[in-house]
Amino acid sequence: MANLRKGRLDTFGDLVTDADSAEWHQQRNLKIIASDISAGEMRVLPDDLPLYGLDASAFSVAEAVRLSMSIPFFFEPGDLAGNTVVDGGILSNLPLWLYDAPVGVRPVCLTIGFQLVDRQSGTTVKKRLARSRSSAALSTP
Repeated sequence: MANLRKGRLDTFGDLVTDADSAEWHQQRNLKIIASDISAGEMRVLPDDLPLYGLDASAFSVAEAVRLSMSIPFFFEPGDLAGNTVVDGGILSNLPLWLYDAPVGVRPVCLTIGFQLVDRQSGTTVKKRLARSRSSAALSTP
């Protein structure tokens, strides 16, 4: 955390907290969702990086964010040890489960999230925006 206090944040190792000095709800480290379409599975970064033979503490936070925002047809897919990785929202659009209390532990604070839905169509706002952008991209001369 010293690097974070100095305004320097490059890798997940820069975000490490002292787990012994904090309650579980104060140990919520940064988690980024990505979709590994080569394996057909959702990945939580940095937790799943060892599956690719990568050192989580040395992995770039910026690269993890880029992998997670690689929306198909809009941004080039990312590469993680030879696997194609795209937007995490494809497999987990609202990943609030990341912040749930561990099993058997009573939550100290609630995790609350909102998913916006268009009343007329019944689709989420994200889906509606994605459809309008893709149809605009396809119909552009």
